[in-house]
Amino acid sequence: MLKANKHKAFGLDIGTSAIKMIMLEKANDRYTVTEAGFLNIDETIGQEESNLGRTVRECVHASGTSSRLAVCSVSGSEVAVRNFSFPELSQPEIEGAMKLEASQVCPFNIDKSTIDYQLLLSDKNEIRGFLVAATDKQIEGRKNIVKAASLDAFLIDVDGLALINCLYEVEKPDGSDSLAVLNVGNTYTNFAIIGNDSMPFVRDIPYAAKDITQYIAEEKGISGNKVSELLFGDNDSSNMEFVLGDSFENACGQLIDEILGTIRHYRTHTKAKAIETIRICGGFANTNGFVKILNDKLPVEAVIWNPFEKMNCDLDEAGNDMLKENGPAMAVAAGLAMRAL
Repeated sequence: MLKANKHKAFGLDIGTSAIKMIMLEKANDRYTVTEAGFLNIDETIGQEESNLGRTVRECVHASGTSSRLAVCSVSGSEVAVRNFSFPELSQPEIEGAMKLEASQVCPFNIDKSTIDYQLLLSDKNEIRGFLVAATDKQIEGRKNIVKAASLDAFLIDVDGLALINCLYEVEKPDGSDSLAVLNVGNTYTNFAIIGNDSMPFVRDIPYAAKDITQYIAEEKGISGNKVSELLFGDNDSSNMEFVLGDSFENACGQLIDEILGTIRHYRTHTKAKAIETIRICGGFANTNGFVKILNDKLPVEAVIWNPFEKMNCDLDEAGNDMLKENGPAMAVAAGLAMRAL
């Protein structure tokens, strides 16, 4: 590992509502946050790559890092993570099998996509692992934003796998449990599971914070800003319930249905141990009453997860306060930073 900060890569999570960055060091099997940044995206600038690039640059500059190497990620409908199991194949045969498998399981044009894979088991009877595919458009778009920020894309990962990486490294499971994490962002919700069989399971759900907010705003006839003020503000819970009534629970209904369907699919298609707890992170995790709704509706326990509570933080007071407040929203960035170590 290169020691000079300018040659160390950091995790960069480019969301649709905020930019998050984390730089880590690791010693004695424990992580330390050495630099961190969080910056909300101005709604007026839109999602143009050049505008997002400027916001990324501001966030990275504010963190104080001298590094220009970013580990970033993609997610959504143009990204897929799928497990596979084949009879024993030679290396040239594996490459062809991966492309054929991807063409069958990925809902986009594989000929205009990039495919990678990782083997988890290989013996004379079977090879087993997982493949990752993402459209070239998605990857180039991410690279363009990073370039517009005057940075270099050191590596491009997938949100769900970064979450699993962070979850595994921070919680240090003994191998007997299936760990699950739900990252509720602005546009997508990432549901990621790592089973006791070491096989990852990743699903990106196209229903998240902005959909919940819009549902409530339309049902109650109030502005989205007012909804956000009630959900995120330091409000009396009885006042929020008086204003919103059942709208918040109703708005979460589609997401809960998607989570339940995913849990059923996981239980049906894997031999891994059943999920007992889902760790909740993302920008929506700290919303007033959200985790309570999940616990009322899901057959497993839901708990807010801030991975930085189990890390050392070599930051000033403002930086530590930022991680306490926004830590659940920065889990992807932490997982990406771990890729650089």
